[in-house]
Amino acid sequence: MGNDADVVRLHKDYTGVFQSHDALGQVKNIPFTWYHKLDELDIQLQDDRVLKTILLNKSSTELELSINLAHVEADLIPLIPELKQIKDKEHYEVYFHFVK
Repeated sequence: MGNDADVVRLHKDYTGVFQSHDALGQVKNIPFTWYHKLDELDIQLQDDRVLKTILLNKSSTELELSINLAHVEADLIPLIPELKQIKDKEHYEVYFHFVK
């Protein structure tokens, strides 16, 4: 069986791709563009949604971001169905820690 880790790639030309694997090992690629300003890293998806994240930490080997749960709930529910049970989603943050 191959590598089934999800991968986010940020390219120098401000494009990127999120590569995820479903339970059957099928790969799904989600392209996006991104931009960085001060303490924000924003991601624009192909459906024109913009995910505004807060840049918590950036180094040559790590990237840490946070975003309000209400903004990514629909994207995360297929992965974490229990999120449907959380009330007042605007009061919660989702943290992402990427390692090179």
